[in-house]
Amino acid sequence: MKIVRNLVITGHRPPRLGGYRSNIYATRTRDYMRGFFERLQQRHDFTLHLGMAQGVDMMAAKLAIELDIPFRAYVPGPDHGSRWPDWVFDAYSEVLQHAEGSARPVSPHVIEYSIDDPNVEWEECPTTGGRRTVHPRNYGDLMNRRNMAMALEADCCLAIWDEKRQGGTYNMIAHIKKHYDYPLAYMNPFKPNQPTKRVR
Repeated sequence: MKIVRNLVITGHRPPRLGGYRSNIYATRTRDYMRGFFERLQQRHDFTLHLGMAQGVDMMAAKLAIELDIPFRAYVPGPDHGSRWPDWVFDAYSEVLQHAEGSARPVSPHVIEYSIDDPNVEWEECPTTGGRRTVHPRNYGDLMNRRNMAMALEADCCLAIWDEKRQGGTYNMIAHIKKHYDYPLAYMNPFKPNQPTKRVR
């Protein structure tokens, strides 16, 4: 069995996970991830790579704190979370303090695969040696860059995915399938008692 040292988690925000209030789908997701992490812990140490969005990302970060699993926080921009309700942002800020190293915006450290505009400004990334755009075009671009940074550092991905081919979680799955050959698995929170499924 492959030794997983760097596990990236991708998954839905609350609207696609049953809403913002406590519900069976969120509980099922949390319980599943706890079991997954605990089984992995029994085999070896590993680090989680998390995008720090509401929903699955924050669930995984809180579980990492509870289970004493190191995690790296990939913040898509310096004002990430600033428009959230105060109590949500306060909880996010508290979780962020437990991240390994200092969390910082990841956009300067990502290879940009998707932009083919010949007029875009390019430079060489000092971290990867690849090409990157100097300035992201919009918030969605920042989110994509965050996802690419996590994928670049991982050697395995677990997705909490409803199997719909749309949205950020699916985009992350598609990106990993296209550019990497490490294991990629998912759990559908809307199907009870579902084992982990391999995407490939």
